[in-house]
Amino acid sequence: MANPRQRKKQKNPQMKAKKMRQTKKPAIPNIDVIKNNWDKKLTLQQNYEKLGLAARLNGGTDGKGNNFINSLPRPELTEEQMENMDAKTISRIMGPGFGVVERDEQGNITKVTVADDDDFLDTPLPPAPAKTDVVRELEKIASRTYETHKHYSENQMKHAEKLIAKHGSNYEAMFRDMKLNTWQETVGQIRKKCEAFNKIQQEKIQQASAQNQDE
Repeated sequence: MANPRQRKKQKNPQMKAKKMRQTKKPAIPNIDVIKNNWDKKLTLQQNYEKLGLAARLNGGTDGKGNNFINSLPRPELTEEQMENMDAKTISRIMGPGFGVVERDEQGNITKVTVADDDDFLDTPLPPAPAKTDVVRELEKIASRTYETHKHYSENQMKHAEKLIAKHGSNYEAMFRDMKLNTWQETVGQIRKKCEAFNKIQQEKIQQASAQNQDE
């Protein structure tokens, strides 16, 4: 047997459920410096622009935002500096989206070198002067942070040892070695792991020599 509410719906099938429309306010970042300077009357984008920050590094999908990466100043390298660098180093300095094109005497392209994405993460960004007090305060907070080091497992170190034993410091060859590079790591990832392995070995040698001197 239908209850009164169901019977009312049967009589008036055009009844629609009302939607609760609640305006979503932008979440304030959990940082005291930003909290104290946040204006609740402004939108998230407007607040970030007022504080001198970028809400999106790559700009918005509407095309109104500025691409932060592309807006960074590109270093100007002289011909003398480029002669003393290899193509990989030059492309890494120039940043993402740039590379080095090598040509032969006839002007034909023989090689195009573009740095790996992991190389850009290791390259420090060029310093830019802070435009607002909030940015200056955030830079002070960031400068007090401690550098973190990635921890590698014992199996990863054994894998790095095998790669170094076979290819030495040729990371490109390690990357192309399908038998050893079973995890399909990039050149940058392999380089970091091998550098961590070499650092551990150097520390062991230093500790052993220090113990021998004490004896």
